[in-house]
Amino acid sequence: MSQIVRILGVKVTGSVFLGLNEDGEHRWSADPWRVAGWMADGWRTRFNQHRSRRHKYVYGHGDQACCDPLGRVLVPIGSRVSDLSDKDARERYPHLAAMPAYVLQSTERIEKQEWFAAAKRRATNHGKGRKPGRMPRFQSRKHGDSRFVCWFNGGRNATYQQTGRRAGLVIIRGQNPSAAPDGTRRWSLQIRVRHTQQVREYTSVAVNLTRREVAFTSPVAARDHQRSGRSVGIDVGVANTVATSAGSMHSLPDLSNHAADVVRHQKRMAKSRVVARREGRDFHTSARYRAHREAAAKAAAAAANVRIDWAHKLATALVNEHDLIGLEDLRLSNLTRKGKNKRSLNRLMLNAGLGRLRSFVEYKGAAAGIPVVAVNPRNTSRRCRACRHVAAENRESQAIFRCKACGHRAHADTNAAGNILDAAREAVASGAWTTASSTGSAAKTKQAQAGRARAMNRKPAAPWGRPLTAHQR
Repeated sequence: MSQIVRILGVKVTGSVFLGLNEDGEHRWSADPWRVAGWMADGWRTRFNQHRSRRHKYVYGHGDQACCDPLGRVLVPIGSRVSDLSDKDARERYPHLAAMPAYVLQSTERIEKQEWFAAAKRRATNHGKGRKPGRMPRFQSRKHGDSRFVCWFNGGRNATYQQTGRRAGLVIIRGQNPSAAPDGTRRWSLQIRVRHTQQVREYTSVAVNLTRREVAFTSPVAARDHQRSGRSVGIDVGVANTVATSAGSMHSLPDLSNHAADVVRHQKRMAKSRVVARREGRDFHTSARYRAHREAAAKAAAAAANVRIDWAHKLATALVNEHDLIGLEDLRLSNLTRKGKNKRSLNRLMLNAGLGRLRSFVEYKGAAAGIPVVAVNPRNTSRRCRACRHVAAENRESQAIFRCKACGHRAHADTNAAGNILDAAREAVASGAWTTASSTGSAAKTKQAQAGRARAMNRKPAAPWGRPLTAHQR
């Protein structure tokens, strides 16, 4: 879990050694944004060095004697492999010499977490018959955000000092390999931030210079929950984003203006590409094209912020007001698959952020100590809550539900939410229930993992491009 605050400004005390220039002379700087960018570049360099140790399978590479029975061989994912320690990296690459130790140390752990999380996701998707997805690649300066991470480590670095009711300083300290021109060796980067609530205990800070954000990483804090004796079932959809068993409807705020801005700037980008090709120049270098691209990204980010803020507030309200929450165990990846005349429907479902709302309810409910039960959505919209009669004809339209057996009439989404609540109560009463985050086919995942070699744990059969010798075989 992370707590995100906004960057207001950056300040540097002392001069920082940034490396050597083309003539071999030392480069020093006290420019705060230049120093912050240098830290992001150094963090990315060290991250990519750790990532270069990973391997992948290729087919028919080199001598077939190197391959496994499937014709595969493990090779590094990059052209060069770096196994330097932090100390050796500082000596070989001068621009890392003044990098704080806890910034360099964070790269190895974060790289491992990202790699193994992707491997687990691929195994799970494979066990469920889905597309496994790609493994992560190297950090890109051109396409990725400018960011770095620093461990807190009990207050040894990345300390936070509150300077006002909603303002504070994140201080990251470092030391130059030699004295600066002003005679000092120690330096510090002070990041002034604004927050909306008190900063909780954290283990590290992640600074994103592109988005002007600082994320304090911390464990999920326990939430004070007052028992209300109420339970709720939640039905999600497109017409009404959220419908509860109590009859309330919650819809995502109107984002049509943001979507129109994105489309408008994208059309201008397309026109800039056509004009650039007609004039025989590279459209990527066009200032107008870059301006429209940044404006489109800004409008899309604003819409995403609205969706996230709405989901957070609704999830918090649901958890605070109820002691039991039932959710549909929807497979959104299946519902949004490509199909004939489904593009607009898929877009609406993805823009609603139903998966994000579900994850927010999950972790907030776990922090409050209330059960969040995943319910099989089968026939929840066709079953009458009054007499339990199931028929497709019961749902006359998107909004009208009329039971053909007993005549019970209700809003279709409210009736479905009531069925979800009843199923959640039955599951809790019988003790056979799981949280929404733990659902899935664990047995299939383990079965898919068994007997398969994991590329991240194995060494290549031979150095890349060189077959095994007779002795090695």
